[in-house]
Amino acid sequence: MLRSTPACRRSTTSSAEALARRDRACQAEHPEPRSPWGAQSPGCSALLRRDVVAPSPSLRFRWREFVRWARLDRGRWLPLAAIALGALALRGWRLTAQSLWLDEGVSVYFANLGPARIWQLTFSVEPNPPLYHLLHWAWLSLFGQSEAAVRGLSAVAGALCVLPAYALARMLADERAGLLAALATATSPYLLWYSQEARAFALLGLLGATLLLLSYRLTLRFSALALGLWAAVATLVLYTHLYGAFAVAACALFLLVALPRRWPWLLLAIAVPVLLYLPWLRATLAHNNPAADWRAPLSAAQLLDRALAAVVHNGTLTTRAVALASVSVALVLAAVGLASRGWRAGLLLGLAVALPLTASYALSLIQPIFSERYIIIIAVPLYIAFSLGIVFLGRWLRGIEAVAALALLVLCAQGIHAYTQPAFSKENFRAAAQRVAQSASADDVILFVAEYARFPFQYYYSGPARLLGFTGDHQDPGPWLEGVVSKARVVWLVESHAEQVDPQHQVRRWLAERYPLATEAYPQGVQVRAFTVRSQLSAPPASAQLVGASAGPLRLVAADWPTASAARDAALHPPSAWLPVTLYWEARTPPAADYHLAVQMVDSRGVWGASLERQTDLFHMVPTSRWSQGPVMVESVDVNLNPATPPGRFHLQVRVLDPAGNALKAYDAAGQELGDAIPLGDVEIVDPAASSPLRRALGRLAAAPGSILSSMRRWASKSPQ
Repeated sequence: MLRSTPACRRSTTSSAEALARRDRACQAEHPEPRSPWGAQSPGCSALLRRDVVAPSPSLRFRWREFVRWARLDRGRWLPLAAIALGALALRGWRLTAQSLWLDEGVSVYFANLGPARIWQLTFSVEPNPPLYHLLHWAWLSLFGQSEAAVRGLSAVAGALCVLPAYALARMLADERAGLLAALATATSPYLLWYSQEARAFALLGLLGATLLLLSYRLTLRFSALALGLWAAVATLVLYTHLYGAFAVAACALFLLVALPRRWPWLLLAIAVPVLLYLPWLRATLAHNNPAADWRAPLSAAQLLDRALAAVVHNGTLTTRAVALASVSVALVLAAVGLASRGWRAGLLLGLAVALPLTASYALSLIQPIFSERYIIIIAVPLYIAFSLGIVFLGRWLRGIEAVAALALLVLCAQGIHAYTQPAFSKENFRAAAQRVAQSASADDVILFVAEYARFPFQYYYSGPARLLGFTGDHQDPGPWLEGVVSKARVVWLVESHAEQVDPQHQVRRWLAERYPLATEAYPQGVQVRAFTVRSQLSAPPASAQLVGASAGPLRLVAADWPTASAARDAALHPPSAWLPVTLYWEARTPPAADYHLAVQMVDSRGVWGASLERQTDLFHMVPTSRWSQGPVMVESVDVNLNPATPPGRFHLQVRVLDPAGNALKAYDAAGQELGDAIPLGDVEIVDPAASSPLRRALGRLAAAPGSILSSMRRWASKSPQ
């Protein structure tokens, strides 16, 4: 007796009638819920014969059928919805944990310029296309300027990327492959990192994956509307980032190979985004000079190793053997997936991965500008190929899909943990701005060696000092600096990315040779130094606390210091905090010797902090033997606190030391002896982890002593004024 065979597999003819009969028989045996867009899913013959072109669906949305489809097909969309919401939650968690770094500050700067200025600058100065900046402007106009809003556009784009990944993998294989590809996209440490960055890369990944989906769908259902949609998305990809051209080239080449009978229409569709892209490309090549080769050239093997390692684990696997094994396994499974689903699937995914890598290497031979974030367009096709390989092997290895899903979750957890470590710390302009705002006045100037470093700094800084980018000759900074510093009380020098414009630190050297160093701080990726330009004053500022005590020929007129501080600091100079103290001295009689200072924080148990000794402070650069009677001399010191200092109240005191290191006797304003130290006042050492009204209100420590808090009040008039 012959074994019964499903009707969808009996016919072997390739005629159109046979294919139609096969579809009707398959739909009768395997009914699918009707799509809310008024079109059935492709039949078995279309799945077996990918060269069959089906009619395009209706564009009229049918709400009743959508509700019916959502009820009957909840087994499909519920897991996908859970993965998409999980992706959004992952990208929203710790979204503002780190400061905006240089490139993100540039993004905020461009977004605040407005559409017309964005369009103008991206065609003349900015080397990146305008689409992301325009969308970012619209986004910030709706959601405000908070750090979460600044990065929110990328977070949403990164979460949405799971949808085209799911749709394409499901189209190439089945539901399991779609969900596995969506999970790989949602939990990828690589995509998670760039989805929490206010740059164009998450948007590029989303649009690139969407273009892949539309490209493959065109081979199944070709229509003028679908082709126009492909051309529109291709244009958006080109206007998102320069490397988007490689994704468009890969998809265009795939369509030309897969649909040879549609060449006239395809060439027309390809010409549209190319022609729209040419004006920007021409303007960029004409106005932008080649950047300095600050990236080292890479060999083909190095580029491939860095690119694949980034896409698989993004450097979160610190053990070399584990990292190499993870990349090897992912590549083997991707290769199996490419070989398991027919030539069209293999060609599309293979081109989407290989062409951008090849083009990146060729471009790096001209100018070494390769960076791992640029090739984000290969991530989704690689994850889809990986998912196809897992599903293919699942025919023989039961449970391999569950093992793969668990491995993806473990890799994601490892990535989240790694991103909290110092190795993944971004430039901390937030801490730099807070430190400057703590001490800077309206008479100060904040100077940036690299002019563009002011963009992320000014996002956080709201103080009164002026912000200036250095625009003079870095090799001969004197003429430019003389016109700036002569009007300033203190110059705050901010150095970040300065090695590209001032590798010899000529600007810093010019200031250090002429002015005393008041304070310094070293947040991640940023260096802050304050140089006191006006060391002589006629009187101390009104904000300083009067002291009036004397030691030897010197009299301490006034002093200024924070009244509260934490003992530990993890941002500016870990592990200990520094207490900035400003002292205003005058000479009662011309000193005959060179004296020095020692400032301490003490209590009954002993010394808990001492001033740092610098050879570039006022007492070294302008020795007391050169002082004259009359002017008030300004000396700034940093008291280095013991990080183990317990919370409580402590006392500040200052000693004047003779050349032999002996402390001079101190006297108060009435002539009463104070011992060998001049008392200044009290300092409250607080525990940042302790509960406070602000912490209870916000659920986290949002401010530390010295931080500047701003509040906003909205007023409404009840009657005309």
